[in-house]
Amino acid sequence: MKAFDYKAIFRPKKPQAKLIQYPHTTGPINIAVADGVVSDVIQKKIKDGRYEKHEARTIPKLMIDDEILLELGAGVGVISTLGWLSGKVREVHCFEADPRLIELIKETHTQNGVKGYVYNQILSSDADLVAQGLMDFHIREHFYGNSTITSVGREVKETVKVPVVAITEAISKIQPTVIACDIEGGELGLFDEVEMPSVKTIMLETHQAALKGHGMRQVFHEMHKADFHYDERYSCGSVSVFSRIY
Repeated sequence: MKAFDYKAIFRPKKPQAKLIQYPHTTGPINIAVADGVVSDVIQKKIKDGRYEKHEARTIPKLMIDDEILLELGAGVGVISTLGWLSGKVREVHCFEADPRLIELIKETHTQNGVKGYVYNQILSSDADLVAQGLMDFHIREHFYGNSTITSVGREVKETVKVPVVAITEAISKIQPTVIACDIEGGELGLFDEVEMPSVKTIMLETHQAALKGHGMRQVFHEMHKADFHYDERYSCGSVSVFSRIY
């Protein structure tokens, strides 16, 4: 006799996506969220235009013409969508580790006509992690605190296994011209000795609470070794923009 599958019968339904509007200079844009996945705090920040405020203002300014945007830590697709709406982006590639957010990013892109590709993967320059194929990713109450790091931030609510891909492989295939990166401390070592000849600009949010002083120094050193300079025209606080030296 087949065993009674309690979980299959009584498994809770997945949260339903809904649209909220994010203020934008060309008019409000639709962002897909889901209660229980996107906290009330983040939803309010999106409605008020305070969500990733500096990045949101900066990303369109970094687009010159026919750009390919690679975003690491895509959230619900706000920054990639704003980049696309500059009218100067050919395609968008979003990597997001939180599996709950993947369909929300896709819906945000659909709502705003973005030609986007979305991957539930973590990019890494660590050969051992890439060889393992999976790594732990820690989910917190507010998804912008999600991280591969447990020691910094709010209480971890859930830990999931996420596929790991070599960043060199992704850059080689995608050939991005602009990178936006906000991965809660995962930026440390990510670009070390990574060849990225197609990339002209990197918008990187650093997380000093996780990296400490030596980690911050290392991140900037990695950018300098790769022939990028700190670009004060677009940088502000924890959001640093690095432009290639030609």
